[in-house]
Amino acid sequence: MTHALTRRHLIGGIALAALACPVQAASDLAEFERRHGMHIGAVLRASDGRILFTHRADERFRLCSTFKIFLAAEVFRRAATDPRLLQRPITIRAADRLGNSPVTAQQPDVATLPVETLCKAAVERSDNSAANYLLGLVGGPSAVTRLFRTLGDRTSRLDRIEPALNLGAPGDLRDTTTPAAIAGSLNALLLTPTVLGEHQRATLLVWMQNEQNGTRRIRAGVPKGWTVANKPGTNNAGAVNDIAVIRPPSGQFYVLTVYTAATQNRVAQSEGAIAEVAHRAALKIPTR
Repeated sequence: MTHALTRRHLIGGIALAALACPVQAASDLAEFERRHGMHIGAVLRASDGRILFTHRADERFRLCSTFKIFLAAEVFRRAATDPRLLQRPITIRAADRLGNSPVTAQQPDVATLPVETLCKAAVERSDNSAANYLLGLVGGPSAVTRLFRTLGDRTSRLDRIEPALNLGAPGDLRDTTTPAAIAGSLNALLLTPTVLGEHQRATLLVWMQNEQNGTRRIRAGVPKGWTVANKPGTNNAGAVNDIAVIRPPSGQFYVLTVYTAATQNRVAQSEGAIAEVAHRAALKIPTR
């Protein structure tokens, strides 16, 4: 029977994790997976590269909309040498509209929006039509894959546009990543000057903090008062994900990536699982 995790389940998971090292925590997650009929991949990475929590770190999961922060970053990277790019008007047509396009769907049948507005819509609202317009701007999904490679990620790949990128048969490597690979990419993208300047990174982090669709995932699992900048992803076939830069009151930065795959589409239950993983991972972070 599908159900959301209760607070009792979360507290029980925290109590177990408090006694565990990362390997034991992974064992606890294996039991959780068996009970709830899903696979969970997770990595907690400190900004200095230390891995504090891991489970199925090198198994592939569907990217879904978690790719959109990297797409926006690729646009920002190009804007560094083309200062007018972010204000370039893009024609928005009703014929191009996809589901889950809350910003572009509000436009008239034919309208224009600046590139920066489309970037913000893709990150904050996960607007699918905005993402496709931006993919067209940068030269297609391969541009995002090249950005992954620039970040040192030899695993993550984007092959298709919305909505096709969300689906694939078992063993289909298209549009997939691993929790470890994407954690490294997110760290390099937002916590180092590898490809973006400080202002660009800060803008992306603010948009992620304002993200509207992932409030019941990593944000729901970490303690109150911690800063979470996240980008979730979901499909209609059991994939529910979230990736985040988290900052406890100590001021240090950490990256947490959580990907789930279930045999049925059970978003509420999978969101509860992500929240529990975030609780357990947060216990590995020093409070001072």
